[in-house]
Order: sequence, then structure tokens, then C-alpha cells
Amino acid sequence: PCSLVFFFTGDKYASCNWRSNSVVVASFGKGLEILSPLEVVSVYTGVIKSECPADKVCGEWFSTAEVAVIAQYPVTPIQPSVVFSVPSKISLCDDLTIDATGSYGDGGRYWSDIDWFVSSDLETYNVSDIQTTLDYSASVSDPFSISGASIPLTDTNGDNLDSVTITVTLILTNFLGESRKKSAQVVKLSDGDIPSASILGAPFREVLPMDTTQILALGKPSICGAPDTVLSYEWRIYRNFAAQDLASSSADPRKMKLDPYVLIPGSTYQLMVDIRAKSPTPASAIATVYVKHG
Repeated sequence: PCSLVFFFTGDKYASCNWRSNSVVVASFGKGLEILSPLEVVSVYTGVIKSECPADKVCGEWFSTAEVAVIAQYPVTPIQPSVVFSVPSKISLCDDLTIDATGSYGDGGRYWSDIDWFVSSDLETYNVSDIQTTLDYSASVSDPFSISGASIPLTDTNGDNLDSVTITVTLILTNFLGESRKKSAQVVKLSDGDIPSASILGAPFREVLPMDTTQILALGKPSICGAPDTVLSYEWRIYRNFAAQDLASSSADPRKMKLDPYVLIPGSTYQLMVDIRAKSPTPASAIATVYVKHG
């Protein structure tokens, strides 16, 4: 452990290895006691000496005195990436499920700050119940849901609404003080037969030209839909948001499968799916795929 030579926050739980006679690398686990920028790192007195050549007598060589330095911020700090998925539409009866587990850039530590906010497209709509759920129940390590009752289709005047659009925003800050923000809009409709739609896995992916690209969409009927509801899936493919004449090679309508060398290197594709129940209004989901050179 680093605590044999150094003194700093979490030294007992860190592993230190010499890369050269003058460079030591400390590896940290994930926990509460971890060195942070602007904290002190000290070298114990008498534990480090110069390397002694085989033909020398070095017993009287001096060892280091105690030295303290300040841990600095890295020149190129890790940037957070906020990745969270929400359905584009929810029906009258359904809860709103939010999944931010794909977010990364915490640097192997707990996030310093996790801030959720919500707003509405209507000045007369009260979002306080939604904000309360975000304040006390939101998570970036597990998916969570906001009760449909917290997203009523009535305004502050008591008038009924056909729809309401809310914007959910997540800001993540890592231990280096770097922050990133992402927002997503959700429309709640008075239609009771709109299914939920989501993409299994990360909504952004990178592939190579020789890879088979597979995206699986998951649809779920609304809880107030008919019990015998059958869902239909319709895929659309865009390259930099320009429509492409490409089709899935999978027999499973839920799956978009593109064979090797179909996608052009250096391009970004949007794979969009519309999922319909008995309502003419579909639920939609999108996956973004970047094709690397190679």
C-alpha cells in the first residue's frame, strides 16, 4: 500500500508502484477516502534513498526528509458524459421511467454533484410533485419511475389538458469539478393506448465497418390499453438525419440488424423506431450509431 511511503487521504487503500527511479504511480479504488485535487501528499522521513550500485557502500547515504506537495488538477481532466433515456411519449395511465445508468466520466469515484430539474411548456402547469420525486428518489445507478399521478393532465386552474410536455434535465459533476448537462422532453397525452418505447442498452454506440450492427427496441402496452394489444414496429434509418434506403436483415420486427459493410465509415446514423398499439399515435425511440474508420 502507498501508506508505507506516503501519507495522504486513502493511502491505506491505494497501491503505489515505481515506474522509474523518479516516478511512482498510485492506483485508487472507489470509495469515500480517496485523494482529491488540492490535498496534501507527504513522503515519510527516512524511507527513500538513492539506488545503491553493487560496487558501492551506501550505508551512510542520506534518505529523504519529509516532503509535502499539493495534488494538482490534471491538465486534461476527465469529462462527464450524461446518458439517460426517457420515452418520448407516455399515455394517460403510465408512469415515467428514467434510466441514467449509462452515464460515465466519474473518474472511478462517486459523483460530486447530481442535480435533477424539471420544467413544463405551460406556465400554468405545476411540476412540484415531479421535482420532489427527482429530489428524493432519482438515481443514476438504477432506473427509477415517476408516478403517473405526479404528472396530471390538469393545470393550476383546474382545467383539463389534452397533453403536457415536460423537460427533464440532469447535471453531473465529477470530483475534478467538471460538469455536463443533458435534457430530454417527454409528452404526456390523454390517449390511453400509447405503448412505451425504449432501446435496450446504450442509446449511443460506436461500431466498425466490419461489425454487424444490432439494435433491439422494447415496447410495452399501456396499462390502460386492451389486454389483447399487439404492438407493431416500424424502423427508419437516417444518416446525419437524411433518410436512407436501408432495411433490417432480421426477421424479428423489434430488431434492427444491419450487416457488415452496410454503413459508411466516418458517418453518424440515427436508427428510429415507432411502436404502435391500437392508437394511431406511436411511441418512438432512437439509437445513434457512429461508424469508426478501421
